[in-house]
Amino acid sequence: MTDQEISCPFCDKGNRQVKAGAHLGAQRYKCMHCNRRYIPTATRHTHTADIRRSALELYEGGVTPRDVARQLELSPHTLTKWIRAAKQDAGVNSPPPAPEPPRMPIASSKRRMTIVDVAEHAGVSISTISNYLNNKGRMADETRDRIAASMSELRFTPNSLVRAIRQRRTYILGVVTFGLHDLNKNLGENPTPALLAGINNAAYSHRYNLLVYTDIGNRMSALQFLDGHIDGLIWAAPSIDEPQLKMLAEVGFPTTVLLSNRTPPGIGSVAVDNVNGFRILVEHLAAHGHRRIAYLGPSNQSDYQERIKGYRLGIVSAGIPWDPHLVITSAAITKNWMHMDTSAYQAAIQRILKMRDAPTALMLGDDAWAAWAIRYLATLGVRVPQDLAITGFDDNAAALSVPGGITTIHQDFYRIAEIGTELLMQLIEGKSPTAQSAVVPCSLVVRNSTARVLTPS
Repeated sequence: MTDQEISCPFCDKGNRQVKAGAHLGAQRYKCMHCNRRYIPTATRHTHTADIRRSALELYEGGVTPRDVARQLELSPHTLTKWIRAAKQDAGVNSPPPAPEPPRMPIASSKRRMTIVDVAEHAGVSISTISNYLNNKGRMADETRDRIAASMSELRFTPNSLVRAIRQRRTYILGVVTFGLHDLNKNLGENPTPALLAGINNAAYSHRYNLLVYTDIGNRMSALQFLDGHIDGLIWAAPSIDEPQLKMLAEVGFPTTVLLSNRTPPGIGSVAVDNVNGFRILVEHLAAHGHRRIAYLGPSNQSDYQERIKGYRLGIVSAGIPWDPHLVITSAAITKNWMHMDTSAYQAAIQRILKMRDAPTALMLGDDAWAAWAIRYLATLGVRVPQDLAITGFDDNAAALSVPGGITTIHQDFYRIAEIGTELLMQLIEGKSPTAQSAVVPCSLVVRNSTARVLTPS
């Protein structure tokens, strides 16, 4: 094959084919029409009748010329000539097949709109768009409306990662709380919904979102809070001397604890006045003639320890002799403060009833356990309040789940969460909070589970 006989296998042009070096010992050419390189072979353009027939059958069957050429390794130009010749043989004078419509790019290939695009679309400067996004400077309402309309039309969303890096803020608060596993059970008894609602309400007023951590327990590490996802942390009811809180305090990470006031220096805390609440309950029982008053509940968290402290203060202020045997707590009772196992409580109540000088009043750590105790005592033939007065703490749905209701202490979980979130915002802003710890007042709610002791006539 001479240079004069060479034609491009891609566009079938025979002139302007120039040598383009060698490849594996064979002369390579370049077509100056389509700019493609190739190695000519004597058999490259020799197609059998079967290939031609197959190509035409595929085309007539609805396969596009591009796919036919690709499938049979043909030049699109050669296939076009075959199709034209086939139509002429059939007496059809028609132009060559129309090219395929251009393929639309897939969604992932679309370019993300930037503030440059928004500025151009809205007819303002890039700095004006930046001021709009960061709520800085003065701006006419008409300009704001035009920018908002352009962002909506262009489907523009600010790059949160870039903003977080520039502002050193993610505008996200982390939340660690108990009770998430059974939100669908005993609705109204679980304080978690009220806590989350209070946190969300306060966070929303500061344009913050929430990130709720579900991986709590032994696998939790303070390091997961320091990876840049959140600006601060709210932790509800941590255990006493929680080691992860100590680490957060050491690095100065903004953190607030709810339902506890025993925290390392630098960690904010908000809790109800547990000491005064239990003192009020004891004084209420003492005013009704009770002299043997027992406490049954956990002691693993600071709020329960404060309730025990308030119990003792109430006993002393009422002039009742102190009896440490009437404070009933244990590792098993403490472990099951979330009402998962009642066996330890059953054993404790049976022991109380068998005491030589049995109590006439029993104070439980919360309303849920108080309601359970009333039902359990009924199975033992013990009447409430005639035989044994019962009190709770929290004033939630459990306090109304038994006939006549339960005398208890009301605490506002929603307000506690709001105050804790506001305190956290002060820490995030680097401000010195008015008080690192806040105590929310509580109030006595008297119902039928307590009654005056009947003295023998």
